[in-house]
Amino acid sequence: MPLEVTSGSSFNGSAAGGTLITITGQNFPEADPSLATLYFQFDDFNITIDDCEVERDSITFRSPVVSNATDDVVNATLTVGGESFDFILNYQMSLTPTISSVSPALVSAVEPTLLTITGTMLGDSADDAEITLAGD
Repeated sequence: MPLEVTSGSSFNGSAAGGTLITITGQNFPEADPSLATLYFQFDDFNITIDDCEVERDSITFRSPVVSNATDDVVNATLTVGGESFDFILNYQMSLTPTISSVSPALVSAVEPTLLTITGTMLGDSADDAEITLAGD
């Protein structure tokens, strides 16, 4: 059965990358996700993403980072078993999280410390953020 894509052809995301994008349709290769490849064409380089979550009716992936971190329009192609779907990813600085402060500046290595991170576009709940300290 041929690939059928039913979602839109334009998506908006953060210039920092990591925007969760789901393309919906039918006949995606759930049994063999390796058949699905995403290709992003930037001005000076290309990125291929083959780390996608593939279900029969959708493909979900995270957008790559824009190297110059500005508003940008990127052409992208989803290829599934030889069939292609072209779409556009609109990177927008207004959707990009920024951190304006972290308090306290010093924490104990022994005792738990509550950190307060202030900024914009950090999400609506704790489930929207992931924080890593010292590479952990």
